[in-house]
Amino acid sequence: LDLATAEWFALLGSDDELEDGALDAWFALARSTSADVVIAGNLAGAITGRKITIDGSETSYAAVRVKLSAAVAALRAKGARVILLEQRPTFPEDVSYTLLQNLRLGRLDALTVDRSAHVASLGQVRDLADLVDLYIETTDFFCGDTACPSVDEGGQLIIYDQTHVTREYSARLASFLARAAGF
Repeated sequence: LDLATAEWFALLGSDDELEDGALDAWFALARSTSADVVIAGNLAGAITGRKITIDGSETSYAAVRVKLSAAVAALRAKGARVILLEQRPTFPEDVSYTLLQNLRLGRLDALTVDRSAHVASLGQVRDLADLVDLYIETTDFFCGDTACPSVDEGGQLIIYDQTHVTREYSARLASFLARAAGF
């Protein structure tokens, strides 16, 4: 946030979408309440193959492209530069819990995700890169040559559950993203 120069900043994940009028509603709410932050609602969704399930309803990947295009157009109309961030590795089980169990058993090995499997899972995200102003790949930030570890060489957690980056790595990631975005 310290790098943001616009009056307002919004963050959309690759699996997020904006409903019609969402940006205008956020601006109106922020202005009418003198809020510094507006936390919007969230619709849960999952992508499987070329079909996407959002709140139990299946839709096509093409429909998501159309919705993302509309969201990008709405953001650009507000003067925003739209950046699509590559998904970080997702682990099959809770990292902290599994590492704790491993330590209790005298095992010091960390959970890892195969780099090639992680890269293969990014196909749909990369397919959307042409819709935005900048696409930032994070695989090299999170992964080595063959694996994406949950713990760095110094034993510090990178991801503390299945999907969330630790506070310390968030700070490192912020610097990486700022450089990648040209800030």
